[in-house]
Amino acid sequence: KNDAAKAGSAIESLLKNQKQLGAVLLGVGFLLSLMGIMLFFEGNLMRIGNICFIAGIFLLIGPSRVSGYFLNESRLQATTISGIGVLLVLFGKPKIGILIEIFGLLNLFGNMFPLLLALGKKMPIIGDVLSSFDSSNEEPKRDKKMARDRDHTDYQRSRRPPTTRQNSKHSHYDPSF
Repeated sequence: KNDAAKAGSAIESLLKNQKQLGAVLLGVGFLLSLMGIMLFFEGNLMRIGNICFIAGIFLLIGPSRVSGYFLNESRLQATTISGIGVLLVLFGKPKIGILIEIFGLLNLFGNMFPLLLALGKKMPIIGDVLSSFDSSNEEPKRDKKMARDRDHTDYQRSRRPPTTRQNSKHSHYDPSF
């Protein structure tokens, strides 16, 4: 039983270290690619960055999940475009390759930006910075208040009895009628 427990903890440790290595490679790949772009599309930095980025994705989430996500029928076109961009960067066309790669990655992960923005707004310092750029914070509150007031007025009007002129000498509404 001790050998099985040791083997289980060794596998857990290996997987934990693998995920940590994947996260580090993903970050290093992103930084190297960004430095390559900032240094006027330095091809060697961008190549190493792409290799680290791809290796980091595989180590972080695992090969089966990567293939399940990227080879999904709805994402296959964006995956192909990103792959062509990576190949262009690797084979010496970094300017065109990185543009195509970014386009493909935006198509792959574009639907995650609202989620990331919402998560970022909940973080202590980053949230304040992101909220300062959002100029629509004040308007929805005012619009909601105006809509609420309008709805309340409509409700009050619907609760009033109809004001019709009667043929009697009293023109006011008589509830006993």
